[in-house]
Amino acid sequence: MHSPMGLAGPMGLGKPVGSSPARGLFRALLASAAVIPFAAVLAAVQPATAQSLPPTPQPMPGLRATTLAEEMPRAATVRAFLPLDADRCVLAIGSRVELFANGANPRLLRDLRSEDVATLCAGPAPCSVYVSALRSGTVHVLDTTSGGVPSTFAGPANAFSACALPGGQLLLQANPNWPQAGANSGVWLAGPGLVPREILSLQGPSGPLLLDHQGNLLVAELGPIVPPPPLAARLLRIPAAKVQLALAGATLSVADATQSGSGFLGIYSLAEDDLGCVYTTDPASSLVLRSAPGGLSPIGTVLDAGASMIALGLHFAAGSGAPFAAYQPPERAPSLFVARTDFWSHFEVLQLRPERPQLTLAPALVLAPGPATVTIDGAPAGGFALLAATLAPPIAELPAAMLGTTPLWLALPQNAPLAVQLLPLDATGAALWPFTNPGGYAVTLSFQAIVLGTTGSTTAGTTPLRSLQLLP
Repeated sequence: MHSPMGLAGPMGLGKPVGSSPARGLFRALLASAAVIPFAAVLAAVQPATAQSLPPTPQPMPGLRATTLAEEMPRAATVRAFLPLDADRCVLAIGSRVELFANGANPRLLRDLRSEDVATLCAGPAPCSVYVSALRSGTVHVLDTTSGGVPSTFAGPANAFSACALPGGQLLLQANPNWPQAGANSGVWLAGPGLVPREILSLQGPSGPLLLDHQGNLLVAELGPIVPPPPLAARLLRIPAAKVQLALAGATLSVADATQSGSGFLGIYSLAEDDLGCVYTTDPASSLVLRSAPGGLSPIGTVLDAGASMIALGLHFAAGSGAPFAAYQPPERAPSLFVARTDFWSHFEVLQLRPERPQLTLAPALVLAPGPATVTIDGAPAGGFALLAATLAPPIAELPAAMLGTTPLWLALPQNAPLAVQLLPLDATGAALWPFTNPGGYAVTLSFQAIVLGTTGSTTAGTTPLRSLQLLP
């Protein structure tokens, strides 16, 4: 069984500017357009170590990582985490389940006392969590509001990963006979009133499992050699119909898998986004890897947790319209929560979400006749921006076009006259457009930019809308 966490084409942009009072204004705007004792070494190093901060995580461009929760004194005993929302998560620390919330001290929800927590999983109710005990396998249904346990049921010992099923049942990836020599893991079914039953036997130590958005079972098989050698681990997808038969009493085998992914050094945790990309971590790596939509093998990295840190657990929180993709509106997109640790002094839960490019107006949002500048920052490096401006009132932002699977969110009315300027983006993803308020008009001008990656790239996004009041 794995050591638990803490151990060991062209696009229409509206009508062109016609013979309106704005024509002269737009024309004007665009035209401006030695040998040391060991004890001494320890004395020198220990204070610096105690005060040192973990390295800054490095997400892919267009994403941003922030900290949701941290644990340092007990970092070595953190076994699992589960986000409840954007501001709260629960951590299993030894035998204790604690609530971590922004701006508050950790709060004890439950202490199993006699044994450690094995894993956490979203429970049957919005405020509940399944807590699996390590040695006995007992599954506690924990109310995260009251800290009470309204029910328990039997599960397999040494569970490593779990996912919830309708009706209060669970699938768990477990290795009940560990640490016996040759003990193999498997996928087990457990739930209220059920005797835990293995429905899929696997080779090797425990790995993660996940039900994808179509109900297919994704499960990692790490192979018979412990620890698994590089590239030995594989990721399997078993069809939902087979899974349903197994839940009704049949069993599964790895031969039921219709898709396999490889190219991993190891597999510790799994998550799937709204586009069908699968994310994985490796228990000896700082990287979070991503597959292509519908694929299982890694094609790229979305986050480097930092030198000396290991990326471990993964969980997604649903969004509301935007996909989990670079440069999307963060308030609409899903969040990926990632645990990272050095296994002894620092454990941290990161929230990884898209970050939009920004558009700023200078010198002020109310502009007297004279020079001004529009600045775009945080856009795809080496790409280009289409800066649009209109005198028409803005609308509620909505996805006005699609570039592949990426929506472009616009608050500029598409049937309104627009002035559009093409701007190259530099190596930092920035662009400047100087212009001049010629005076003579008291109007409000709204700006928004579409940003695109380098030629052939499907990377795209938009800035938030910005409005500028021009004085006559």
